[in-house]
Amino acid sequence: MECKNCGHKIKDKFCSYCGQIALTEEINFHYLVHELQHSLLHVDKGILYTARGLFKRPGHIIREYLEGKRVNHFKPFAYVFLLSTLFTLVVKASNQTNFLDDFLLGMANKDGDIPDMKDPFIEIILWLKNHYAISILFLIPIFSLATYASFRKSGCNYIQILLMNAFVYGQVTIIYFILHTLQLFFVDKDAIETFDTLKPFAAFFYTIWVYVQFFKGYSTFKSILLTILSHVIYTLMLILVLIGLMGVSKGLSS
Repeated sequence: MECKNCGHKIKDKFCSYCGQIALTEEINFHYLVHELQHSLLHVDKGILYTARGLFKRPGHIIREYLEGKRVNHFKPFAYVFLLSTLFTLVVKASNQTNFLDDFLLGMANKDGDIPDMKDPFIEIILWLKNHYAISILFLIPIFSLATYASFRKSGCNYIQILLMNAFVYGQVTIIYFILHTLQLFFVDKDAIETFDTLKPFAAFFYTIWVYVQFFKGYSTFKSILLTILSHVIYTLMLILVLIGLMGVSKGLSS
């Protein structure tokens, strides 16, 4: 039998040259039902399996993924992008803000005045606010650089840490989603503010949990200290990025 994709001879269920399945079904209604069922169940299984593992033993799961145990897991950047997109839809539907909204608008409106919407800096801030999933993909490399600087003696390269933090951000998005959903049941302003305060703390402690498990050769105490250091470096780097954006906006304005 010849492969219908590349023309090479097939001796098994799959082509050894391009990976195409040997027996292809006719495109009809039965094929459509089977394809939709397989695709949806596969995606659902991958997300649930990954999310469950990242709540039970996150650092170990991520390290196993990087070492090659990947078949049942969702890919890290697809994982964080999909979850961030779903979270954005939920936030928009509930007419509430998320942590990125509050942070970016706070920077744009730091003096308490209504910002000039035609200011290039404000336009950049509002674009990032309205494209939450893309903003997260922009923040992960910066945070990973801070993590790499803090754990430079761990033996992990930057790309490995980048993938690890993609999983971390995806799981943090689930944590934010859970807290945001609970927040919808309250109308008291103090209760809502309590949930808003709880969100970054929950994300921070989850990151500590992951790093303590993931990075070998460090004591728990040292891992915690280096995690705190990575957040400090990350904050400083964000400030520098925002200052740079402000400088670019002033140049464009002039």
